[in-house]
This record gives sequence, structure tokens and C-alpha cells, in this order.
Amino acid sequence: DGIKLYLEEGSWILLRPSGTEPLIRVYLETNSPRKVAQIAEAMERSIRQLKPVNT
Repeated sequence: DGIKLYLEEGSWILLRPSGTEPLIRVYLETNSPRKVAQIAEAMERSIRQLKPVNT
């Protein structure tokens, strides 16, 4: 029910819409706490660059 992105060294990110709130949930798994912070920061920068779409 979302988009799963596979990264290097077994890391992944799952993006999915919340079932109860108007937001996107982001789940992240990696083998290093340092990588968690790096990937999370990169994802946040990318998401903030998105423009709203009028529907």
C-alpha cells in the first residue's frame, strides 16, 4: 500500500499515505544509525522540494 525504495547495502525506505491523517508516512531501515540520519535528511530535503498539485 505504498512505494518501497531499495537502497544500497540492504537499506530501504517505504512511503505510504496515512490511513487516519492527511500525511505521508515514511519508514526507513538500515544497518547503521549514522545512515538513518543521512537517509532521513536526504528524504526530507527531497520531500520539501515537491510542489503541491491542485486536484
